[in-house]
Parts: sequence; C-alpha cells; structure tokens
Amino acid sequence: MMQEETPFISERLLRLLRCPMTGVGLELKGDSLVNEEFEVSYPIVDGVPVMLPSPKRKTRKSKKNKV
Repeated sequence: MMQEETPFISERLLRLLRCPMTGVGLELKGDSLVNEEFEVSYPIVDGVPVMLPSPKRKTRKSKKNKV
C-alpha cells in the first residue's frame, strides 16, 4: 500500500507566498495552499505550488455554503 506524502514547503517560503488573486497569505492544508478568507485553494504538484487563479479550485467550505 502506498503512503501519500505531504508536500514539503519550507516555513520561510510559506510566509512569502501570497494568493495571486487577493494578496492574502496562504496556509498549507494537506496537498494544497489555501486562502480561507476568500475560499480559494492552490494544489501542490510534485512539490511545486500551482498558483494559477481558477474558479474551479474553491475550497470545500465554499461548496458547502452553496444551495
């Protein structure tokens, strides 16, 4: 059975990264960088954050709020 690896992002890099759409700092949650305030997430693929804005990458919180 394969174990999923948590992406490695250094604390220093994490402090520098900002949401490209809002400029707000991001949090590491699982395999994504998340902007909780604006409910947007960016996946980390092969250790590299994919910081392209996309309406398809809303956080789970935003999906729950829609009726």
